[in-house]
Amino acid sequence: MKRTVNVFYLCVMITILGLLHTSASNQCYGDNNTPQNILLKEYTSPEGNIIVRHIVDVKKGDLEIWLYSSKNPSKGELLRSYEIDADVLFSYDETWLVLNDRYGSTDTDPILFKRVKGLKYEEIENLYGKAWDLFEKTHKKYKALVFKKYKRKLVTVHA
Repeated sequence: MKRTVNVFYLCVMITILGLLHTSASNQCYGDNNTPQNILLKEYTSPEGNIIVRHIVDVKKGDLEIWLYSSKNPSKGELLRSYEIDADVLFSYDETWLVLNDRYGSTDTDPILFKRVKGLKYEEIENLYGKAWDLFEKTHKKYKALVFKKYKRKLVTVHA
């Protein structure tokens, strides 16, 4: 019995230490050695020229998406803040990007951006209405099946 308890406590301690290490390794520290940001996820554009970082700004409590050049990953440009979760999709030449801002469990706003210069993108338009219009025009049969199957509940379709 004593050996089983010791093994249990050892497993708990290893788990706690692993979690502490993971959260500490994702923190970015400022000049005064206090946590400034926490890195949530990171990925690159299709060409690999832009690094996308999802960061929690500890001071403001905001979830933010920052863009960094793969040639100079120390200096970034804030794209936008978001509510719950988001993804960035790039055109192949990196001139355009769409931010899929998932602000609820079934709510998504696809927001179109155009590159101005360097890592600076400007917001052009929220594509929510146009995306549903296109879906309705091209998928009338599928739409009828979705509404019949789910009894007219709102359904988010990812394509």
